[in-house]
Amino acid sequence: MFLDESHQTIPQLQGMYHGDRSRKEQLVKYGFRLPSALDNRPLTFEEFEIVCIRRFTFRRLWTL
Repeated sequence: MFLDESHQTIPQLQGMYHGDRSRKEQLVKYGFRLPSALDNRPLTFEEFEIVCIRRFTFRRLWTL
């Protein structure tokens, strides 16, 4: 897997997990979703690292 602009991609992975978790916790709290909805979620960064055995991160060092 190739990750372009890894300084943006990696925080986005963490943000997706935390944002999804927060939203679903509120929906479960007020009864709009069942508690099992919390099991269907994006990967955490640590889980993502395990799944991606070969990973290349690179940045563009020049500007046009």
